[in-house]
Amino acid sequence: MHRSLTLVHDHIHRPRSLITVVDDIRARRAAETALLETSRREDHFLAILAHERRNPTALIRPGSVLLQR
Repeated sequence: MHRSLTLVHDHIHRPRSLITVVDDIRARRAAETALLETSRREDHFLAILAHERRNPTALIRPGSVLLQR
């Protein structure tokens, strides 16, 4: 929850009323968390992809060993 308070003054600057606004930011926080998780997964995928691109035979080697047996 996010709260903000505003004090309203009259024409001679005396406090007249108080305005309170309460925002439910749970949905926004959940969306931010999901976005961060998606970004983390994408970074992880790209790191694995970059590693495999540098060493393309790494995936072929175990298969070739099985075929030789």
